[in-house]
Amino acid sequence: LDIASGAGADRNHLKDALASGEGDRLLRRAVDQSLSRGAFGSPFFLVEDEPFFGLEKMELLEEWLASGGW
Repeated sequence: LDIASGAGADRNHLKDALASGEGDRLLRRAVDQSLSRGAFGSPFFLVEDEPFFGLEKMELLEEWLASGGW
C-alpha cells in the first residue's frame, strides 16, 4: 500500500479492493479458463486456437503470425 500510494494510487481505494476478494475471484476465473483451453505453463500463447508454449517457441509464433498461419 505504501508503494502504490507513493506512486499516486488511492491508498484507501486499493485497500478496499484488496479486502473485497474480487481480485482473487478474477484470477481464479482466468486460471480456470486458461486451463480449460489447454494452457499448462508460462509463457503460453493461443492464437486462433493454435497453442504456442515456452520461450523457445517465440520464433515459431512470430513466423506463424508473419505467414498468417499454417
